[in-house]
Amino acid sequence: MIGNATSIYVQREQLAACAAARAYTDRMQPVLSADPRFKDIVVYEFSGYGCARFRGTVLEEDDLAALQRLIDHSAPPGNITVYHSVSVGSPNPAATRGYR
Repeated sequence: MIGNATSIYVQREQLAACAAARAYTDRMQPVLSADPRFKDIVVYEFSGYGCARFRGTVLEEDDLAALQRLIDHSAPPGNITVYHSVSVGSPNPAATRGYR
């Protein structure tokens, strides 16, 4: 029976992590939307993993640094791992329409 108890414990922990991520995303999206630098950033719960994911585009490196500081100081419900990509050239909104 120890195996069954362990499985339930893991599931409950995962459900708690998902709920915390959902509450965090609900709190952070209005903050992002209120800042014009982050108007193209969305935050959502990454299903099943109990983590929040930020996705979108900022135009300046300073804006990326400001977004990172905002996330760092926002009391996220877990560790922060940051991945980002850099595109060189002028932004083409038509090329990214529908992808967030």
